[in-house]
Amino acid sequence: MSTLTILPTLSVCLIVKDESHTLSACLQSVVSIADQLVVIDTGSQDHSPAIAAAYGAEVHHFPWQDDFSAARNVAIAKATMDWILFLDADEVFIHPESGCIQHFLKNITRRFPGLLPRLQVQIQNLNDDGQIDSVHSLMRLFPNQPGFAYQGRIHEQLHYQGPGDSPVLAVPQVCLVHSGYTSALVKVKNKAQRNTQLILAQMQAEPEQPYWHSYLADSLLWQGTEAAEQQALKHYAQAVEGVSETHQNSPRFIVVLSQYLKLLLRLQGAQAALSLVEQYLHRRDLTPDFLFLSGSTYMQLACDTQSMACFERFLRLSEAPDKIKGAYTLACLQQLPLTRLVRLSYDASFRGDGAAVRLLQHYSQQLLALGTPDLEGVPVYLYWVVAAYLQDLQDASQQTSVLRTAAEQGLWAAWQSLRNRPPEAVLQVL
Repeated sequence: MSTLTILPTLSVCLIVKDESHTLSACLQSVVSIADQLVVIDTGSQDHSPAIAAAYGAEVHHFPWQDDFSAARNVAIAKATMDWILFLDADEVFIHPESGCIQHFLKNITRRFPGLLPRLQVQIQNLNDDGQIDSVHSLMRLFPNQPGFAYQGRIHEQLHYQGPGDSPVLAVPQVCLVHSGYTSALVKVKNKAQRNTQLILAQMQAEPEQPYWHSYLADSLLWQGTEAAEQQALKHYAQAVEGVSETHQNSPRFIVVLSQYLKLLLRLQGAQAALSLVEQYLHRRDLTPDFLFLSGSTYMQLACDTQSMACFERFLRLSEAPDKIKGAYTLACLQQLPLTRLVRLSYDASFRGDGAAVRLLQHYSQQLLALGTPDLEGVPVYLYWVVAAYLQDLQDASQQTSVLRTAAEQGLWAAWQSLRNRPPEAVLQVL
């Protein structure tokens, strides 16, 4: 292994088995940054070894032992450069906007002299439409020094047992795009069955570790059956209830809370979900997902004030993603909570709440800025126009009268035909 140079060198490591459908894109994304490419093949029957060799990778064969850590640790042993970056074959490296990754690693070394930081890179997960659906972080980038090793058959974690300190640092500027959760790849790789078997084996080895229940629940959901969903719900509950209060600050716990609440709300309804919401809503480290689901729970129970508070808190957090702890889903960021806030503030305006009129104007304007044309079939700009019109009516009774008249005459339905007309036309109707 070389000593640290002016620019640190980088070993990019992968473990592969029958990955020919994604491997080329993965290696193409890192070939320009890797001083060494290490590929551990665990028994491919396709052309994966040949593809890797074509990109200049050192290909080593290691029989699959139902243990991801064992294969990763073989790759670590083969790495010879200053730093190690691990990728999965269904991931693509996104080059940092700030420049090459070697400059980034040099700055990390300067900022933390004498330390051996484990860096959590950002993983962006694609959905079946090729859009970024969720984001989480994993330790994938670390110095090539003695003492680093992976542990766990599956969902393996990087540990350090050596001299000195190895702090964990989040580096969202280093990003990998992951396609392995798409339906097609989950089916092709038979991930549900493979993961379930490995997780059950790990649960036997570590029965005291509650998080294995959450990983088993994740795997069960891939099966897509009602029976599997019911089983998953029980395992999420066991995971949440099994974590002691002293260990509830981990990002994984926050993620499991959100997954549990989502499934509980869908399978058993808002009343069943309410107790979980009220037990944890006071926390300041919740993910946007938990806040959105909490708002949805209150909304279904007609608790509008609590619902709006959750959605507003959601928006504040989504505007500062660097403060989000744990994994979160991008699909519901901003647009969905805003649509619900518009609907809730409109309903409150209808009941004569003058403050809600100002909120209706504010949130409908924000929704328009996102380019959202419709809300439940009604053009969003009409909500904004109504709010602006009501804002000019200082008397709350006048506002209520206008809204009641609009509702009685069915104008919301009629206004759908006005979507291509200027806002002034709506005021003329009123």
